[in-house]
Amino acid sequence: MTDYLTTNRRLDERFSFSPKTPILPTLQDLLTAVEDRLAGIEEEKAVLDTLVANITDVALTRLDETFTPLILEAESKLQQFGAAFSATSATSLVVGTGAKALILPSGERETFVYSEYVVLAHVGGTESMTCRVTSYDRSIGQLIVTCVSFVGSGTFSDWKVLFGIAPNLSHESRTDNPHSVTAAQVNAYTKTEVDNLFTASTNTQGAVNSSLQTQITALQAGSDIGALQSQITALQTQMETLIKQTRWIG
Repeated sequence: MTDYLTTNRRLDERFSFSPKTPILPTLQDLLTAVEDRLAGIEEEKAVLDTLVANITDVALTRLDETFTPLILEAESKLQQFGAAFSATSATSLVVGTGAKALILPSGERETFVYSEYVVLAHVGGTESMTCRVTSYDRSIGQLIVTCVSFVGSGTFSDWKVLFGIAPNLSHESRTDNPHSVTAAQVNAYTKTEVDNLFTASTNTQGAVNSSLQTQITALQAGSDIGALQSQITALQTQMETLIKQTRWIG
C-alpha cells in the first residue's frame, strides 16, 4: 500500500531481471508491488462509487423536488379540463325525442363546456339521449336541448351530461341492410328457406283439413269404428308434423 501511495514509477523501471540477480526474490517483490497497486485502485474505485452514488441521490432528490409538484399540477389541470366537458343534472326527464330543459348544479355550470350536441346518459342505466343544444344560460345553469335520438325508455332524474357529436340519423333509420349482412353471419334462415318452410306447412295444413273433412264425412255416413280410428290416427300424425314445422319456423 505504501509503495502505491509514495511512488509513481513504472514497475518495469523498479524491477529488472538479469542473470546475476536471483529471480525469485525479485518476482516476490514485483507481485507485492502489483498487489499494492491493485489494492490502491480498489480503494479509489470504492471512493468514486460512493461519490457517484451520493451525487446521483442528490440529483434525483432535486429532480423529484422540482418536477413532482409540476407533474401533480399538470394532472390536476388535465382532470379539471376533462371535467369541464361533462356535468350532472338531477332534473327529471322522460326518455324520448323533443325539447328538454335541465339544470346543472352550481360548481359545474360555470365551467361546463358543450358543443352543438350533448349526450344525456342515465347514471347507472343504459338509457341515453343524443340532443342538439338550443341554448345554455350559464348564470342559472339551464341547458335547453332537443333530443333527436334516444335509447331506452322511462323517466329519470340522475343524468350525466357529456360532450356529443351529431348522430347519423339517415344511417340509423335505414332498413335496406347497408352493411350487406347475410343470414349466415347472424345464424338466421334465408328468405328461400323460410318460404320453403311456410310452403311445407301450408301443404301439410291443407292435407290435414282435407283428411279431417274426409273423417267427418265418414262419421256422418256411419262408417265402421275401425276405419274411423285409422283415419284419426293419421290425422294426429299429420297434426304433429304441422306443429313441429311451425315450431321450426318460430
